[in-house]
Amino acid sequence: MALSTKALNLLADSLAPKIAEELYSSEAFMEFMHNQVPAIIDSEIGEMDDDLMFDLSLLVMERIILKAI
Repeated sequence: MALSTKALNLLADSLAPKIAEELYSSEAFMEFMHNQVPAIIDSEIGEMDDDLMFDLSLLVMERIILKAI
């Protein structure tokens, strides 16, 4: 079944907010973020005190917005 570009865009527009909501409530997504954000910070800045890494990671995660446009 082929859908027009317009139909696909309408489906994507209607699904994106729900999928973003599901991702934010997903334990697997949150675990991914808690693993990846510190790893990326470490690759960008280098090693640091564990408490500082934890605080910085949380602040970075608070600033990341998954937004449906």
